[in-house]
Amino acid sequence: MAALVLSEHKTLSDLKAGGEVVYGAEECYRHSLEFLEELGFPKGVLPLKNLEECGRVRETGFVWMKQKEPYEHYFKGTSSKVSYATEFSENVRPPFDQEQTPNM
Repeated sequence: MAALVLSEHKTLSDLKAGGEVVYGAEECYRHSLEFLEELGFPKGVLPLKNLEECGRVRETGFVWMKQKEPYEHYFKGTSSKVSYATEFSENVRPPFDQEQTPNM
């Protein structure tokens, strides 16, 4: 079976190496809230259901989550519907300080 190959020829396993991983709905929910709070996001920004696994590699900003089934959520405040796959990942960085903000 072929491995999922991502940017720079790294596999998903390579990207997850050295990460903090938690399992189970309650632990994943708690871990996700802590992570979002660290980044300054509101608690309801990721309204995920039935999380089975989530993890984070602090050094690289790589995060991932797995849930039992795909989930769609309607955000009333923005009148938008968002779909979450069973597995998703992203590289996330904390917000810039005033001195670090790039000129755009």
